[in-house]
Amino acid sequence: TRTRTKAYSMRPATDAPLGPTRLGLLPVADPTFPRTANVILPPEHPVWALGSAEEVLGWLRATFPHLPVDDVVSADEAAAFAAGAPGAFPAPCYSPRQQLLLPKAGVVLVGDAIHAFPPDIGQGVNSALSDVVMLGEALDGADGGDGPMAKLRAALPAYEAAAAPEAEAVARIAQVGFPYQYPITRERSPLQKAGWFANFLLRTFVLSKLLPRLFSPAAIVLVQRPQLSYAQVWRTAQRTTRRLQGLGLAAALAAARETLRSSEERLRDLLSWPRSAAQAAPSAPPFAPLLGSTAAGLALRLSYEEGAEGGAEGGPPHGTASREMRPLHSSPGASPNAALRYTGRPAGDAGEASSRSRSPVSISEWSDMTHGSQERPARTPPGGDAMAVGGERMGDGISDCDASIDRGGGCSGAGRGR
Repeated sequence: TRTRTKAYSMRPATDAPLGPTRLGLLPVADPTFPRTANVILPPEHPVWALGSAEEVLGWLRATFPHLPVDDVVSADEAAAFAAGAPGAFPAPCYSPRQQLLLPKAGVVLVGDAIHAFPPDIGQGVNSALSDVVMLGEALDGADGGDGPMAKLRAALPAYEAAAAPEAEAVARIAQVGFPYQYPITRERSPLQKAGWFANFLLRTFVLSKLLPRLFSPAAIVLVQRPQLSYAQVWRTAQRTTRRLQGLGLAAALAAARETLRSSEERLRDLLSWPRSAAQAAPSAPPFAPLLGSTAAGLALRLSYEEGAEGGAEGGPPHGTASREMRPLHSSPGASPNAALRYTGRPAGDAGEASSRSRSPVSISEWSDMTHGSQERPARTPPGGDAMAVGGERMGDGISDCDASIDRGGGCSGAGRGR
C-alpha cells in the first residue's frame, strides 16, 4: 500500500462484515515509500477464506470505509493476498548456543536465529540490534595476535556467554509481557486474561508506587528502560513475583489458621455440650412432655428437702417450686426419670403433720406446677390445705418421700417424720 498518513494502526468500522479487524502499518522514514499493512487474526477467521482479488477489495472497502482502498491497494496485491497462505507467529523460544567454531572458520547467530517470539512486546528489532552490539564488543575485546582464527576463538565464546542469558530472558519476557495485544490469543481462558490485567495493574500502578524498593512494575514496562538489559528486566520481574507469591502464601496460611481456630472452638463446644446442658438445667424443657410420654410406665423421684421458714439452706424460699433435671436409673420399660425439688409453704399450723388419703399425684398437677417459668408459687389443692403427696402433708417439717408414680398407681415409700 502507498499512503502519506503517519497512522500505525487502522481501526475498522463498527459494522464490519467479517467482524472487527485492525490493519497494522509499519513505520518508514520516507512517507512516499510503500508501507506494509499487517492483518493479524486467528487461523480460523473467515478472512483467510477469501478466494479472489475482488472479494479482498470488497472486504477492505466495507471494513475500512475511511481508507481510500482503490487508491492504495492494487488489484495485484489483493490477488496475492487471496492466493497466499497466512503465516503464523512462533511460540517464544530461544537457542542456548549462539556460535560454533570450525577448524578454519566460525559461525555466529544473532536476532531471530537465537530468539524468536510474537511481536507482543515490540522487541524483535531491538533484541537483534542488542545481539550485534554484544558481538562487536566481543570482537573488539578479543586478542588477535595469532591471526584471525585466534581472534574468533576468543571472541565467539565471549559473545555466547553474554548473549545466551539475554536470549533466554527476552523469550521468557515475551511469554508474559503482553500476550493479549493481538486477537490470536482469544482462545485463552477469560479468567486467565482478567488475571493478567489484574497482575499488570497491581504491579505497575499500586505496589511499585507504594513500595518501589520491594516491588517493580510489570515486565512490559521494564523493557522500555534502556539502562536495563533483558536479563536484568527478567530478574527484577521475578523478584517481584516471588515476593507476591510469599504474600499470597502468608495470607493463605493466616486464613487456614483462622479456619482451624474456628473449627477447634466449634469442636470444643460440641465436646463440652453435656456439661453445658447440665449447667443450663434450670432452663431445660418442662416435665409436661416427659410425663406425657407414651412409655408403659414413668418413674419420678420426688425429693422433699427440709428447711426452716424462709427456705432451706441453699434452696428457694418456701412457697415456691423449682425444678432441676438429671438422669436417674430407670426400671425396664420405663422412660428416663427426672428429679424434682419442691418446697411448699404450709397451709395449716406450723409443725402439723396430718395425713391424707393415699391418692396418686396426677400428671396434670405436676405438669401444671412445673410448666412455664423456673420458679412459681406452690399450688394448694381445693380445701385450703397444702398438697398431699403419698399420704404426707407438707408442713413446716417437710417430709422426704421417694415415690414411684405410675400412670394409674399411687405413691408409696418411707419418709422421715411419719
